[in-house]
Amino acid sequence: MTSKNKYSFVSSPLFLGLAAILATASSLFLSGGKYSMPSNEWIPLLSGFTDINFYSATTSVLLTIAFTGITSVILYNLNSRHVVTGKSSMSLVFLYVILQFSSPSTIFFSGVTVAAPLVLLSFSNTLVTNKDDRTIFNASFLISTASLLDFKMVVFVLPVFYYSLRSNSFSIRNLFLSIGSFALPYLLVFSLRHIFFQDTSLFAELLWRDLAALSAPQLKIESVANMVLLVYALYIAYRSFSTLLLKLSSYKIVKAMALVRFMVLVIITSSIILFYPQADGNYISLLAIPASFLLNEYPGKDNSKNKRVELLILLILIFLYRLSEFM
Repeated sequence: MTSKNKYSFVSSPLFLGLAAILATASSLFLSGGKYSMPSNEWIPLLSGFTDINFYSATTSVLLTIAFTGITSVILYNLNSRHVVTGKSSMSLVFLYVILQFSSPSTIFFSGVTVAAPLVLLSFSNTLVTNKDDRTIFNASFLISTASLLDFKMVVFVLPVFYYSLRSNSFSIRNLFLSIGSFALPYLLVFSLRHIFFQDTSLFAELLWRDLAALSAPQLKIESVANMVLLVYALYIAYRSFSTLLLKLSSYKIVKAMALVRFMVLVIITSSIILFYPQADGNYISLLAIPASFLLNEYPGKDNSKNKRVELLILLILIFLYRLSEFM
């Protein structure tokens, strides 16, 4: 094997596919033992109609796997048609699954599980708002719906508005279209709550409490393996950001815009995890989406052995952390 092809297996679909199966299987195993379903999950959109805290562990896990599959299909299609990161869209999907289940708690269903693909679809619509007004409507409507599944996601509204209007020629009509499509899901939900439960004031108060539950930045360090993984993940984030930003001018316009949006998504999601410690595990499901795009592109097509080694080390540390969970 020549030096330039050394460690090329790291970004191959076969290797990453086997790693994804191992990550999923180990999460399933831990879900039946060390980790149990959280007891205080609240999905605003479904409140009063169903309570996921009463779902069985099996139902919760099956729902998570189903939505992970849906998100994987969206990732594959988006990468194949528009973004085109890395050498294979299947590698992207498997990276996403590995990162998704890098935290065992993400195996259980939550509002973020459903909202994550909606956030992805919303941001992907901002890439093509110059083609059709419907994409402006879709981008705002989808992020609004996502925020009703987990209200902390309302922080993504401003980036979606900005990218939607920036990609299109700005006009008062487009501004009102964005605002109106964002407001529509809230009008529907508050109307239904008034009809069925007469608790719109309480519902609004609970939404505000969820958003206002900020705390000082906290990092949960559970073990030495966890600490090493966190430090190395920060290093990889810095390396991938700096590398990809330097190469932006060489990419096609849509790909460059998509990578910048994914970087923004990583930063905002990481901030939510940092300032809302109770969201730590759940938001890995969202963080895994943009991170998988960036990591799939990071080794690139330039035969960089060092970058492949760095990605291999990250995967090894993820599985060493997983191994420590069994101890």
